[in-house]
Amino acid sequence: MAELRFCAYQYQHLPLVELRERWRRAEELGFDVMWNVDTVVEPDRGRHPIFDGPATLVDLALSTSLIRVGTLISSLYFRSPVTLAKATMTVDHMSDGRAELALGVGDPSAGAAQAGVDWSPGERVRRFREFVQLTDLLLRQEVTTYEGEFYRCEEAETILSHRSARGRRSRWPHMGRRCSGSQPSSPTAGARGAGTESTPRTSSTG
Repeated sequence: MAELRFCAYQYQHLPLVELRERWRRAEELGFDVMWNVDTVVEPDRGRHPIFDGPATLVDLALSTSLIRVGTLISSLYFRSPVTLAKATMTVDHMSDGRAELALGVGDPSAGAAQAGVDWSPGERVRRFREFVQLTDLLLRQEVTTYEGEFYRCEEAETILSHRSARGRRSRWPHMGRRCSGSQPSSPTAGARGAGTESTPRTSSTG
């Protein structure tokens, strides 16, 4: 039976002092996970500036001590697997193993045009499949080589999760994993094949 968890979700559109107060309050109230967002603009209100998701996630991790922390979601529009995996593992170590990772295409209204991204639904499906596959590999092994249609890397190195580094058994590698899409044609199915398809060239050492 799936574990039931209670999560809080906060746009990082407030002064950092106020955000820290809200994060700590969520922890005091007993929430299991505190999420921020990965958008270039706030999707609900135009002309309303928002802080960067991965950057404020570091502050969130250091401002709390018990609640799990993550970005909902890390968007295909704005992130690449190698740098995302490295940033995620850094937060995992900084937070003593509390990092959560959620992958998704993202909402186009959250900044796709501002980031210069204009992909067809079919391309989003293919990109997301590779995005999940490569991110999964990078989080499971110390050295990764991958060659796909859209993403490739050669001997990309990853510091494994905090729990793995301490010799504990890890589950991907200890972080929670989420995959999602935001439209009817979004490639949530791409996540189901992660790690199982043989088309891209992959290898690992270490």
